[in-house]
Amino acid sequence: DFAAGGARRDMALAEITVGGSLMLGMYLAAQSGALTGGGSADPGQRVTDRAAGWKPYAVKIGDTYYDGYQRMAPYGQLIGMAADMHEIKQYMTQDEHDRLTQMIGLAIAKNVTNQTFMTGMTNAINVLQDPARYGESYIESLAGSLIPSLIGQYAREHDPLVREIEGSIEAIKGRIPGWREGLRPKIDVFGEQIKSPEKLWYGSPFSVSITSTDKVRTEAMRVGFVAPMAVKKLHIPGTGVPERSLTEIELTPEQRDIFATEAGQLAHLVLESVVNEPGWDETPQLYQRQIYARAFEISRQ
Repeated sequence: DFAAGGARRDMALAEITVGGSLMLGMYLAAQSGALTGGGSADPGQRVTDRAAGWKPYAVKIGDTYYDGYQRMAPYGQLIGMAADMHEIKQYMTQDEHDRLTQMIGLAIAKNVTNQTFMTGMTNAINVLQDPARYGESYIESLAGSLIPSLIGQYAREHDPLVREIEGSIEAIKGRIPGWREGLRPKIDVFGEQIKSPEKLWYGSPFSVSITSTDKVRTEAMRVGFVAPMAVKKLHIPGTGVPERSLTEIELTPEQRDIFATEAGQLAHLVLESVVNEPGWDETPQLYQRQIYARAFEISRQ
């Protein structure tokens, strides 16, 4: 179009100018914190951020996150690209910052594969590449799809809690009203049950999340604390030789919930007194992060 000149060249210039301006505006919005992308590359960091009220791919107005802008195709995809560009840049070195083409490509790939019509293909490719990691969740998603979406949506919106889904049977139960409530509630890093997000209106694709007023949670997000992995096994003193040998015990799902609840709440209790001390705000961020890590280590012991 540039080579053709005339009206075609003018149209191409207009598209580049308007598109570039919109992307710049959305990028600046992400930079100011008004838009969120997919979040940290570390899943432990995302767990911490969610516990403080943060939501991925959301618009933030004041202390409230409005989730769901990606469903506003095709504009949602552009917004997500801009937000991801900003977040990806934070995790790059100076040399990588200069590779703008690669950064934009990552953002595009991340958003395209998050679109509903691409989810099935993306999941299938993940299973083929790493069946041990993605196989179980893929089977669960297929099992859940046996229940019509309207029934599944009704079940979710009438359940005050987010539920743990383990296996294809629970994936089906999670989409049936009455059966869903019998599943175990999901526990956050601080040992509290996770509540279902509020909707703007009944049946709305947009959910609402308010930033936590709990300083333990907001400080964990600010200092970049990475939540530890969920405990699935414990090592207890064994009865063999030598005397100090350890026996590995695999916890049942119910036992894992008890452990996560007790350890998370104890860590919160310890940290609550620390973060409210007068000298906390003057403490270097590295030390603050180490204090969080130590509190969870002690509480788990």
